[in-house]
Amino acid sequence: MKRGRSGEELLEERERDLERRGVQGVASMADEKSIRRVLTTLEKRMNENLELRLKFPQNPEKFMDSEVSLDEEIKNLQSLATSPQHYPLLIRLEGVPLLLSLITHENTSITRDVTLVLSELLDGDSVEDRLGEAVMLVESLVENKVVGLLEGVLQRCSEGERKEEEEADAVFHTLTLLENMIDLKPEVAEAVKDSSILRWLLKRVESGESDSNRTYSSEILAILLQTSDANKKRILELSGVETLLQAIAKFRKADPKDSEEEEYLENLFDALCAVAMVKESKEELLKAEAMDLMVIMMKKKRTARLPAMKVCNFALTDCAFLCEQFVTSLGLGPLFGFFMGKGFDKGSKKRREQGVEMQEHVISILANLLQRLAPGNKRNRVLAKFAEQDCEKLDRLVELWHEYSDKLGGVASLKRLNQSGDGAEEEYLDLLEGGLYCLQQLALINANLWSSGVESMQKRLVFVFQQYGYEMCDISTLLKIQFKFVYELQGSNASSEGTDAKAKARLEKLIGIMDDYKN
Repeated sequence: MKRGRSGEELLEERERDLERRGVQGVASMADEKSIRRVLTTLEKRMNENLELRLKFPQNPEKFMDSEVSLDEEIKNLQSLATSPQHYPLLIRLEGVPLLLSLITHENTSITRDVTLVLSELLDGDSVEDRLGEAVMLVESLVENKVVGLLEGVLQRCSEGERKEEEEADAVFHTLTLLENMIDLKPEVAEAVKDSSILRWLLKRVESGESDSNRTYSSEILAILLQTSDANKKRILELSGVETLLQAIAKFRKADPKDSEEEEYLENLFDALCAVAMVKESKEELLKAEAMDLMVIMMKKKRTARLPAMKVCNFALTDCAFLCEQFVTSLGLGPLFGFFMGKGFDKGSKKRREQGVEMQEHVISILANLLQRLAPGNKRNRVLAKFAEQDCEKLDRLVELWHEYSDKLGGVASLKRLNQSGDGAEEEYLDLLEGGLYCLQQLALINANLWSSGVESMQKRLVFVFQQYGYEMCDISTLLKIQFKFVYELQGSNASSEGTDAKAKARLEKLIGIMDDYKN
């Protein structure tokens, strides 16, 4: 028996017929009357279609005209995106539950167009001057269980979306709607952790075939992880670290073939960086040999150098065993190469910006290694890198100190931060973003090198510091500023993540060592 045409095919045929006949939707909705009329007609078309579908379930020709009319009314609501001031009216008139009830429609074209309309209503360009009304619409969607419905769309289209355009479009608009909601109200990301969306995204990003929805899925996954700590922890339960590393590992021998694959790889790294920030992920990164892969990518893949170093920075922060693993994985070679300014073409503005970002990650990693590695072989290997070739890397260290100090107006100008006063903490936070964080990390590196007791490095540090017009007590000044704002002003919060008692004791010890030195 010959297979009949699907509902989607018939709907497409009717839509083309409407286009040929010049049938147009509502151009705009400027008042309550027009919005109420469209919603009333939409509900009427929905009920008519449901009745015909129930009456003629095996005969699409009988209900397809009603489906075309229904789809036309859905699309009429697109024009509301030009009038976001009327979103509260849409909510009051129960337009949100009406639209959401159509997401589960048997015809994927209807599902696609509902997600398209909702995503356009929340598009950033459409609502930039009406953020309050847009947030109200997001809240109404969440109250009406939109996350669960979007989860259903992804599950429903997961089989056919790589073959059928309708399913692919439905997935794309679903992801767009999710992204727009999170942009407007980041708390929406928290609602995702209890759904299967994270699992679906992980499965989608590990697929071998490159396409736009795989790339978009990787972007949404990164956004969900960057926005929510709960999602970071949930992804660990789903073996997400292993999935992300396996997807990245596919590029060890082959570079991304086009800009879409480059974006996909960048999103994978962003997702991994987000996961690496939480304490619970550190063991998983060690078991999955993440440091080995990151070092390989830094050595062999130019496009992956910066994001791989960024992953290492987040992973090594406050984690002694990953610092040890980084040294074991031979990460010091590329690390110090980048520290000396090698490996980046600075010909373009983008390359120069990447070089600065790489420099900041390198500084942070070196500070973590010297702070977290226990006395012994691995720490000595780091110290040896600074001592080799007549301590040339100390020249680079003080050069960077001068760059960041000069950017902030000089170390002397920062001493005012040690004087308590109104606005001091706010000024400190502003300065951190302006370069003070890197200068403090450089102070930690210098203090740790000095406290190592290696006479050749101590003499070189004093000599180069004096060449640039600085004194060794400037290191102590920076450490004291850090101690004041991280510990003394936090009071009972000083035991929070990253400010544990051991770190506080280490910093106090370094301050004492530097104070004991007399220029």
